[in-house]
Amino acid sequence: MRPRTEIPAAQVGAIHRAMLAAPNKSAFQRLQCLWLRASQDLSTEAIAQAVGLSVSHVRRVWSEYLRGGLTAGQGRPKGGRRHQNLTVAQERAVLLPWQRQAKRGRLVTACGIQADYEKRLGRPVPASTVCRLLARHQWRRVTPRPKHPKDNPAARAAFKKLQAKVDAVAAGHPQRPLRLMFEDEARFGRMSDPIRCWAPSGCRPQVPTHRVRQYTHVFGSVCPQDGELISLILPHADTEAMSFYLAEVSRRHPDEHLLMFLDRAD
Repeated sequence: MRPRTEIPAAQVGAIHRAMLAAPNKSAFQRLQCLWLRASQDLSTEAIAQAVGLSVSHVRRVWSEYLRGGLTAGQGRPKGGRRHQNLTVAQERAVLLPWQRQAKRGRLVTACGIQADYEKRLGRPVPASTVCRLLARHQWRRVTPRPKHPKDNPAARAAFKKLQAKVDAVAAGHPQRPLRLMFEDEARFGRMSDPIRCWAPSGCRPQVPTHRVRQYTHVFGSVCPQDGELISLILPHADTEAMSFYLAEVSRRHPDEHLLMFLDRAD
């Protein structure tokens, strides 16, 4: 019969501390097997009955502990990337040029990343592999933020200093209260253009139509202080119409100094 292997007292204490700090139930049961064997000197069958494991499982835990120590006795952690194509650092290197393109505002697609990944790996991979790669590195699908080709960051930054401009105007006209307003104009109308419809192959429906273009223009301004909206429907949008609208706004607020911000439409 194989001689019995005894565990030093210091190791028994280490097993007990590891058992109390076990991260999950499986590790706790394996360490409990070791602790009952080392401290209580129970048989394999009694340990299996007390812990709720099979006899062969208890023997395997004890054998792994004797060969690899306390770490091996806790068992191998579940999960992990045991069949990875590339390491995390290599994946980060594959995504680095695409990350630079995304920061410059370029449209990055998963198809392009997949082609680069397959070139690095030397064989094709399914699209799900690339999707998991992007999720692993915290990439997500987002709608690009629109940016006008004539965007002027300096003008936008100056507009954010609105409060300073308002204070300067108010200081120059202390005799009357200041009313801040934002103005814009728009054109509304209709164009009687035919729209698409369903039709069988070889048939193009014909409908009577008359080119009609009817428009009306709306001038409006709103005050953020009290929400007052002043709007006029005018037949044209020109200098004369704009002057008429400004005169109407002034007529409604004769005792206030109006500061109106206009859009930069031509």
